[in-house]
Amino acid sequence: PPFFKQNTSYGASVAFSGNTMLIGAPDYSTGDVGIGITGLTGAAYCFERHAGGLLEWAWVETMEPLNPGFGDRLGTSVTVSGDCMAIGVPFEDSALNDTGTVLVHSRRSSEWRMVETSNVSTKGGSQPKIGRSVAVDREEALVGRPRDFYDGAERGRVAVLRKNLFQEEGWPFAAYLESPVAQADELFGSSVAIHGEWALVGAPGYDPGGAPDAGRAYLFRRTLAGWNYYLTLEIPGIPADAAFGSAVALSERWAFIGAPGEHKAYVFDREEGGTDSWDLSTIIDESAGQGSFGSSLAVHGNLAIIGAPHRSGVNSPGQLPAVLPDAGQAIVYRAEDVLGTVAWHPV
Repeated sequence: PPFFKQNTSYGASVAFSGNTMLIGAPDYSTGDVGIGITGLTGAAYCFERHAGGLLEWAWVETMEPLNPGFGDRLGTSVTVSGDCMAIGVPFEDSALNDTGTVLVHSRRSSEWRMVETSNVSTKGGSQPKIGRSVAVDREEALVGRPRDFYDGAERGRVAVLRKNLFQEEGWPFAAYLESPVAQADELFGSSVAIHGEWALVGAPGYDPGGAPDAGRAYLFRRTLAGWNYYLTLEIPGIPADAAFGSAVALSERWAFIGAPGEHKAYVFDREEGGTDSWDLSTIIDESAGQGSFGSSLAVHGNLAIIGAPHRSGVNSPGQLPAVLPDAGQAIVYRAEDVLGTVAWHPV
């Protein structure tokens, strides 16, 4: 970020598209106040590649709430696709208590400006936590509502929005994605990703039986008839509290799924076991560094970003405190193909 600050959870959400990167810090407090009327309002930092040199990323802009409220946590989720950016504010409560909202920004002449706020309807419960997760790909967006209450239980679901192509503003509701098992408290929609005809939804609260919050994720595929469930991605024997599915990311070939309870990220390859098989390919294990590694993910081409929002940072020389707890970190990885085997390494 342009300056380092403790307890901001920098890296809690990450996204990038082309030469634009977005990193959320939902525990950032506006100004220099700790916990007060402007505490935990949140922020998101925009970086551009080449802005700091040919191959360097440099900070260009900070997105903060227009009307900051205590505990809004802007930046809990972020997404960017081309000239469209969306930022989740799941604890914003202007409509109902902690209903949440999504802020949509559009880029014009190299400048980002907010064009819309959306709470995607408050139908389905008083605290659906709209904006806990958000993803956009061209003219379609997914907005997670992991606390949505329907059919007599808190099951969670995902709203699909489609952009109005005839005006800059306008992302009307199109459909819901729902869990194929609809287990109560599985937190379906805690994370979402979309790429072309594929959508990936995390359910980190899922219990396979005797392992609460082990988690799993679901793949959906869009056809002419609409979105349909395609495949469940899970890890047999994963321990309780792994929270697999807390973060997801999707590209043409790769599906990344974070398990911050284990400090790991799991990589699935669309072609590993045959066409559209999405088999497990790699496990990136940062359990030694911890810091809730895997809490946020983004992938584009052969690059991936993995967030560890509770990892401590080192302050600038001569500044106190020397160690900044929960400063957070976002690590960039690159895929390298060696004799037909793909490995992911920090850049």
